[in-house]
Amino acid sequence: KHKLVDTILAEKVTEFIAANQTFKDGKSITETPPVKPVRLSYEERAKLAKNPMGKRLFETMSRKQSNLSVAADYTSAEKVPSRSI
Repeated sequence: KHKLVDTILAEKVTEFIAANQTFKDGKSITETPPVKPVRLSYEERAKLAKNPMGKRLFETMSRKQSNLSVAADYTSAEKVPSRSI
């Protein structure tokens, strides 16, 4: 774009980076199979939650057995109707 690096140098840098991608264990990225994400239940996620509101949200979703837990269009917490979840 700015013509500060010519095409040949850009190709060499790209090849170098591709050939030198490694993890701490020394394996190349291409040698390491992708990691599958761990699926946690809402109950398990509630136990890991650091935010109290997030914890309550996951507990509610677990109890209701639904990912539809709450929807509110308020700009402040004071306006939300006080209701036990």
